[in-house]
Formats: sequence, C-alpha cells, structure tokens
Amino acid sequence: MSKRLLLKMATILVLIGLLLVPLSMISSVIAERQSQRAAAEASVKESTSGPQRIAGPVLLIPYRTRHLEKQRVPTKQLVRLPDVDPTAGHASPAPHQVAAATRTLQPATKAATAADAAAATDPGALYVTRTVIKIETKEVFTDHELAVLPESLRIDGQVETTTLHRGLYPVNTFAAKLRIAGSFAVAVGALAEDSNVTFGTPYIAVGVGDVRGIRKTPVLKWQTTDVTVEPGTGTATLADGVHAPLPNFDPKKTGNYTFSMPLDLIGASNLSFTPLGRSTRIALQADWPHPSFFGRFLPVSREITDDGFVSQWETTWLATNLRERFSRLHKNRRALLAEQDVGVAFIEPVDPYRRTERAVKYDLLFVLLTFSAFFLFEIVRQLRIHPMQYALVGCALATFYLLLIALSEHIHFAAAYTIASFACVGLIGFYLSYVLRHWRRGLGFSGLLAGLYGALYAILQSEDHALLLGAALVFGALAAVMALTRRLDWYAVGSPTIPAPPMVDAAA
Repeated sequence: MSKRLLLKMATILVLIGLLLVPLSMISSVIAERQSQRAAAEASVKESTSGPQRIAGPVLLIPYRTRHLEKQRVPTKQLVRLPDVDPTAGHASPAPHQVAAATRTLQPATKAATAADAAAATDPGALYVTRTVIKIETKEVFTDHELAVLPESLRIDGQVETTTLHRGLYPVNTFAAKLRIAGSFAVAVGALAEDSNVTFGTPYIAVGVGDVRGIRKTPVLKWQTTDVTVEPGTGTATLADGVHAPLPNFDPKKTGNYTFSMPLDLIGASNLSFTPLGRSTRIALQADWPHPSFFGRFLPVSREITDDGFVSQWETTWLATNLRERFSRLHKNRRALLAEQDVGVAFIEPVDPYRRTERAVKYDLLFVLLTFSAFFLFEIVRQLRIHPMQYALVGCALATFYLLLIALSEHIHFAAAYTIASFACVGLIGFYLSYVLRHWRRGLGFSGLLAGLYGALYAILQSEDHALLLGAALVFGALAAVMALTRRLDWYAVGSPTIPAPPMVDAAA
C-alpha cells in the first residue's frame, strides 16, 4: 500500500474528527432547546396549575387526654434574721450571711407573707432570701389526633385535555371531573370509655397536589348531611389540600359512615392518586390517546384508542401497606410521599428533541459510511476526490440535524425529517454529480444516502428494536464493503500509474 493512500486515509480520519465539532455543537443546541421547553412548561404550570395528586380522604379525630402530675414548684421567701442577744450565746450574723439582705420588704415580692410584712415594719431588722421547694399536683393536658383511613374508596374521573403553547413549546394540560366516594369504619375503642379523654371536632381531609387547580368549591356529603369544605388539610401528612369539619359527628359511636365528594381540578402533565383505602378502585376516562401509566401498580384493565383511553386500578392494604405507613408518618408529623401512588402522564407521543437527540447519536456512523463510500469510489472507480470535497459533504450531513430540529419545532416530526433528508440528499447528489464526474454516479450515491436516512428513521420509530436495526445496518454496510473489495489488490491501490478518468459533463 502506497504512502499516498495511507496519507489519504489519515486525512479522512482527521476530517471525521473535525466534523465531530459541529455535531457536538448541534447536540448543545438540542440541549438548549430542551431547557427552554422545560422553562416554558414551568412557566405555564406557574401561571395555571401543575401536576395533580389526590391523597385521601382521611378522617381525623382530635382528642385531648388529662392526667395528674406532681411537680416541684420553687418559691422564694424572705426570712428575718434573729436579733443579736449576747446573753443567749448567739453571735452576730456573719457579713456573708446578710449579703443578700434587705432593709425593707418590696411590695412586688411574690414570696411575701403576713409575717414578713409585719417584720418589715421593724427598720432595724435584717432579712435573707431562701428558696423553698413545694410539691404540687397539677392537671396536664396532651393533644392527640387519631387518623382513620377509608374502609372502601372509589374514585371515578372524566378527563379532558388541552394543549397550551408558550412560544413554540406545547404544554399538555387537563381538566378532571372527579367523584370521590367510600366509607369509614369508626371505632375509637377504649378512648370512648375513658373519662380523661375529651374529643374535639372531627374532620375529613383530602390532599391536593396544587390547590390552585380547584375550579369549584366542593361540598362533602357525610351520610346524608352536606358539609362545607374549607382550605387546608390541618395535618402535615397530607400537606396542601382541603378539609371539612364534622361538628355533628360523635366519634364515640361505632359504625360505618359513608361519604362522597365531587372535585373539579385543572392541572398539567400528569394526574396521580394515593390509594389509601383498605380496598381502592380508581377508574379514569380521558380523551388523550397517548397515556403513560406510572406508579407502583399499573391498571388492572386499560383500553386505548385513537379517541382516548379508559383505565382502572384496584389495590388493597395487603399490597400497599399504607395503613401502617400512614400511621407512622402521621405520628411523626411527616409528609406522605408518592411511593405508592398510581397515575397517568399525558405525554407527547412524538418528542422532536428526544428523537433528534437519538438521531445525532448515529452521526458518526453516517459520516463513516459516507466517507467509506467515497473512498471506495476513489479506489474502485479510480477517481480522485479532494479532502475539501470530503469536508463539504460532511458539513452537509451535519446540517441535516440542524434542519431537522429547526423544522420539527414548527411541523410534525415525520414531515420535518422528510424535508430535511430530501434537502440534504438533493444537495449532496447535485454536488457529487460533478465531483464523481457523472450525474448517474451522483444519483446512485444520492440513492444510497437516501437509503441510510430511511434506515435511520426506522430506527428512530422503533425504540424497542433500535439496537437490532442499528446492528443490522452496520453489518450490512460492512458486508457490502467486503463484497465490493473482495478482488481488490490493496498493494496496487494508490499507484501513481493509475490514470485519472476524463471529466464528463454532468449534463451529458
């Protein structure tokens, strides 16, 4: 193999390395546009409402316990020093004994007694302050709160989606009409018989992810009574939300109590629920045809069509262990996390930035295949292609990704991909008809490049089989190169005796 051929191969490798610079810049542009879209989504959520999470309802029963406790109560008293009586054998008080003494008893002294007040009338008397510890019995009250989770919980919802735009960027929002119903099994046990226990006003609390999304003030139906709902949950475990006081409910009466409450919400991106009931059933119907279900439990049934989806979840305490978890968090005044939530995200099925980002990952493969085809044309057809011509074709390949990301922000990704690929294939085919000295060669090379773009689109469309298709593409390209060069004498390649073919007009 001649030095000239080795130098040409080294030059091609250097060009490939240099082309990685604009390709990395395009990757930076994609990342920047993604961050701008995220900022636009955050702006829309800040102006309307964010993701919604429904936790509850939970019945909370406050109560106060009373018990007696002995306490050490220190009090200060003024004590009159005895008079100096030499005949009694008593010495006068030492100076340090009367250092804290006072001539008169101040009226504000709480330790004053009738004897002290009488003694204070003697201006010649000396007094000292002493602390007396008294044992007193006092009543101590402690506040508690009993949390009762639903025995059964049923949530039915109708969801309508709307796509808002902030600049070029779409944000999926929704309006959900929910109906929450179920029952509580109330039994406070020994607390009901304890005379030292005083119950407060029980209330129902429902956690809502973003309370700005509550469109109408809901009304809770407790048994047959309508109860006004007020802001706040009253407990740190559910954080934000609403609550409904139950002033006429006596928690000492054991029984099964039913409830129901409509809840109209608006939100963005996703809607989730915390299945707090002993048995929980959640049914959703929406007009969004591209749901993404998430959480610890997937729907037990789902039906997805072009007009939307219908899904249903079913859980129990045996599977979620939420009763024990909630009690522990409520006792420690900690927030209930979304570990056991179930829900759905209203995702955009075609994410142009993510697909373009995936396409850029194949940029090195495209450049290698294209330059390899150029190199084979040089060897097999005995053509001479200048490194600058390699570089220009490489720049055209890089421009494809820039066109793709720019067009996909305005039109559908498939249309953007088609326009960008045809533009680049047409430009490269036109240029190569002169570089390769015949329009048929340029057309053939354009067909090969169009096939590569078609294969790349198939890879982007099939996420599950992307690796298989990519491996097949690489294997096919390698097999084609080996088949074309199977009879090639590489030692003779690059010999200066090979004449350059004559220039043929591209229009011929």
